Amino acid sequence: MEHYAKRETDGLFEGLEKPFLIAEIGSNHLNDLEIAKESIEIAADLGADAVKFQALNVSEQYHNPDEETRAFHKTIDLAESWYPELAQYASKAGIKFSASPTHHKILDEVLISCCDFIKVASAQVATAPYLLRKIGEYRVPTIISTGMVTADDLSRSIKIFEACGDTENLAILHCNARYPCPITETQLALISNYRRKFNLPVGFSDHTTTETAAIIAIALGAKIIEKHFKMNDRISSPDSDVSITPKAFANFRQRINETFQATVAINRNELHPVEKDFKTKFTNYAIARKQLAAGEFLKSENLVFKRVIQDEIDTAKFLTEWDVFESNGSLVTTSQISADQLVSRADTKKL
Repeated sequence: MEHYAKRETDGLFEGLEKPFLIAEIGSNHLNDLEIAKESIEIAADLGADAVKFQALNVSEQYHNPDEETRAFHKTIDLAESWYPELAQYASKAGIKFSASPTHHKILDEVLISCCDFIKVASAQVATAPYLLRKIGEYRVPTIISTGMVTADDLSRSIKIFEACGDTENLAILHCNARYPCPITETQLALISNYRRKFNLPVGFSDHTTTETAAIIAIALGAKIIEKHFKMNDRISSPDSDVSITPKAFANFRQRINETFQATVAINRNELHPVEKDFKTKFTNYAIARKQLAAGEFLKSENLVFKRVIQDEIDTAKFLTEWDVFESNGSLVTTSQISADQLVSRADTKKL
């Protein structure tokens, strides 16, 4: 098939300066278009980078579904005609839009033309290789989730995208298919394992009830965080128990941003101005332990090293403890230096 055209969101998950935060609306729309739109607007105002929905269709997913299954899907299946409208609404709100395809029809006819990226739920990663191949052929930015995926499932799924020549836009989202998931069973060490093994951006879909797991995930190198979101506590849906409300979501955004900033590596040869000031104040300078004659070599035996009050002298003119230490005994005085006097650079030379 012909590959999908290059789009603005190519490279979406590369070089992120803060965690890419996905507000998972899931079934918290209650099959109400206005609630879905309001959820998008609130998530955007709270600093989410994207919203995500589940593209479900009972008739496309089940062979002869029973009445109980049909009744359940009535509460969670969105009308296919809503996705382009929701995507446009998200764009106006300044937020990316995504959905998880569960069948080929919704992918081909709707989602591929309106989603900024595709999120593949772990159920499809684990069980639907033809759908994965179709997504790979479109070359759209894609996140694959690992909730009910074994190590072998993940490897063979990634090979499908590799065969399509499409791993540049691929990311992995570690998660646990438990709702909610106890933090002690989140297996967050897999984030580091996936980063090393696949050399792809890795994130975490947080199904716990606190911020702790997401903070640890960021510290382990997660670049993408997904959290279920509901607009208020009155929302009752299959996803509501693992979803957080706007106040908690805002705090969640702040905490993961702070953690991400705390993990950013810097050139440690450049100190923070506050640290540099401390270092200058705490620097030890060479002071003559006794009177030193001209031509006398400087060594620790005839010197003491102490801090000085910076405002009283121009410290750049005097030798530090490091200067003497690194000279390896090669510094010699060029004039007499009185006892208890700072050793001036002008009064020494290196032999």
